[in-house]
Amino acid sequence: MPSIRFVLLLPILLVHLLQSLPAQAEEVRVIRDPWGVPHVFASSNHGVGYGYGWAIGEDRLEEALSAMWTANGRRTEIEGAGAVDIDRTFRLMRIAEF
Repeated sequence: MPSIRFVLLLPILLVHLLQSLPAQAEEVRVIRDPWGVPHVFASSNHGVGYGYGWAIGEDRLEEALSAMWTANGRRTEIEGAGAVDIDRTFRLMRIAEF
């Protein structure tokens, strides 16, 4: 059985180790053409995902947040009691876990 000291010191050690990891910064460019269509350029898929999320946030933040609330089964908090059935359905399907 692990001693109480080990159990208490392990999280502190893990936090210290994680703080010493270097940040993974990279350049992400979002360029819009004359029609306003965003084109995302980055050196990794993670960077492209970040840039795409940024562009969605600029263009359609309300729609993205609405989809997030719906997927998490929390639409009732925004729309009131009329959305209880939607929330129940999405919580039963566990959409947010995917």
